[in-house]
Amino acid sequence: MNYGPRVSLIYLCILNGSFYDLWRNLENFFIEPWLIDHKYIFNLSAWFLLSLFLIQLTNLLIRKTLIKLGIAINEYYLFLIFLALGIVATYLASVGYNTSFYLILGRTFFGLPFVQLGYLYKTKLEKFDKPSLKRIFVLFGIQLILVLTHGDFSVAMVDLNFGGRIIEPFISSFTESICAFKSLVY
Repeated sequence: MNYGPRVSLIYLCILNGSFYDLWRNLENFFIEPWLIDHKYIFNLSAWFLLSLFLIQLTNLLIRKTLIKLGIAINEYYLFLIFLALGIVATYLASVGYNTSFYLILGRTFFGLPFVQLGYLYKTKLEKFDKPSLKRIFVLFGIQLILVLTHGDFSVAMVDLNFGGRIIEPFISSFTESICAFKSLVY
C-alpha cells in the first residue's frame, strides 16, 4: 500500500474515531470529491479532473454529431451555442440547481465556452492578433468596472457559486483569458 492511501486511511480513522466509520465513509472520502467538491485536502482538485474530462468529451461528442448529421461546423456559432449552454448553467445554479447531478452538468456546461474560446482563438483569431497595450488597458478597464460595480466578485466553479450573477462570470473570465492570450504574445 502506498504512502498516500495509508495516510488517507489513518486521517479518516482519526477524523471519525472508529473503523466502522471508516468503511461507512469510504464513499465520502474517495468518490464524492470527484463528483461534488473538495471535502478533504488529499483530493483537493479532483473535481476539476472529472469536469475537464466531461467538458472535452462533450465538445468531442457535439462535434462528431454535427459531422455525422452533415452540418458544417462554424466555430463562431458553436461558441455562441456553448455560451448559451453556459448561461443556462449559471442561471440554473443561481436558482438552486447546483447539487449532485446538476453540479456536474452545470460545471460541464459552464466550462464549454472557455474550451471553445481557446480553440476559436487558436484556429481563427490568433493570426489577426497583434500586440496592443491599448487593448490590454481596455480589458483591464472592463475588469475594473466589474470589481467597482460588484464589489467582491469571486467566481467559484467548484460549487457553481456565482453570487446570483449570470452573465458577469463570463465577461470577467473572458477578459482574463484574453489578457492571458495577450501576455503570451509579448
